[in-house]
Amino acid sequence: MRRRRKRSAFTLVELLVVIGVIAILIALILGAIGRARNVAVRLACASTLRQYALANQMYLNDYRDWYMPVKWGFDTSPTPPWPPPPAGLAAPTIAQLSWPKNPAFRRALNLKINQQRVPFGLICGRAILSINAATKDGYDPARSYGYNSTGIGWYTNPTIYYTGLKRKQVHKPATKLMFADATDWVINESASSRYETLGEVFGPPVPVPQSGITAYRHERGANVAFFDGHVEWLAKKLIINNKSLWRMMN
Repeated sequence: MRRRRKRSAFTLVELLVVIGVIAILIALILGAIGRARNVAVRLACASTLRQYALANQMYLNDYRDWYMPVKWGFDTSPTPPWPPPPAGLAAPTIAQLSWPKNPAFRRALNLKINQQRVPFGLICGRAILSINAATKDGYDPARSYGYNSTGIGWYTNPTIYYTGLKRKQVHKPATKLMFADATDWVINESASSRYETLGEVFGPPVPVPQSGITAYRHERGANVAFFDGHVEWLAKKLIINNKSLWRMMN
């Protein structure tokens, strides 16, 4: 009677099957790691926006129910009268002072005054424009997050800038966008869909106007800080041209 030969190795088919299974497992693991990394970046970004919202709430309490202005400044030309500043606020002396430079806002975040830049922990980890333009002083928050300017008047003649709102002017603050992921320091409803074709770019040589762009960096959506201080991730379809989200005084 012949003895059966003992097998000592995989056949080619078996080897290919094992390799295929290993490849599938690696793909699943890498996908899970990638998703976990995306979630971690999104949550870190949301935490940063929560700090911005809290700083604006502190501003609201310190300045007689005025939210921090998007931009304000004072033209010292000798042609009065200028529109008066809001009650409780002295006219500033620096023309066109944007919100990242606002001294009260920066103090609330424990940052140096008379600067615009912030440490890495106060920008979105996916804000390529901010990251690529980093200096020894830090990162530019104006290329990471934008402040909602939809419907706010801009005084330009004579030149005084105050683009802020009082608490009572913001209707249903829990539903109104304050800050969001952006490639510009101001964002607005009319530009809420431009990220779809432009992505993380700003200014020349791209000829399309790029101010006011909301950035959908996180799983086809963006982190949004609301006027009541809470932060949510919203899918882009819930942000683009959403009047009830953007129009603060409606």
